[in-house]
Amino acid sequence: CFNKDLMKSNDIIAIVFISLAALIAIVGSGIFSSTIGDIQPFCRFYPTFGSSLNTTITKIDPQSYSGKLYEVARKPFSFESKCICPIVNYAIHSNNKTVDVTNECLTPDGDQMKTTVVANLLEKNNSIIGISFELSIFTGKYLILDVDDEYKYALIGDPCRSYLWIMSRTSKVDKLAINVLLEKAKTLGYDTSDILYRENFCQG
Repeated sequence: CFNKDLMKSNDIIAIVFISLAALIAIVGSGIFSSTIGDIQPFCRFYPTFGSSLNTTITKIDPQSYSGKLYEVARKPFSFESKCICPIVNYAIHSNNKTVDVTNECLTPDGDQMKTTVVANLLEKNNSIIGISFELSIFTGKYLILDVDDEYKYALIGDPCRSYLWIMSRTSKVDKLAINVLLEKAKTLGYDTSDILYRENFCQG
């Protein structure tokens, strides 16, 4: 006697795997345009499904990028909803591919929050910061979209265009410089209408 429910479950699993295999084959054949990688959930597997979003064409020098960066503007981000005056410190390992990313900020009560994660610099030009999250099949990928020649500013986003950060070596930045980077973000397809700016009372 066969278990019909088990057979149905196995059939469903088989169909799912066949569908995924077919989708991967279609993507690999180039039938789909690269823009399929711009939508959920495909953008979370960047760059597997292609994308119209490009990282900086400049090869990132890990040592020049390392150090303290102040978050001067960003799109809303749930993990930072109670975070004031954020600072990120990048400490590059000797292999120039692994980096300790330490995030610091203040809570509304004035307490200090601090977390450190280990990330990897991906792509040949080191322009993708990949963070593997516990209990998740996804690797969080943060794209370095633009940097200036002296690494004073950095524009960072995600492949799904949900998040965006403008980072600076100093906590006080001219609004004109921020607007230039926001215009760059717009050309890349980011919605900048909800940008939040660093509070004026933050210490540098």
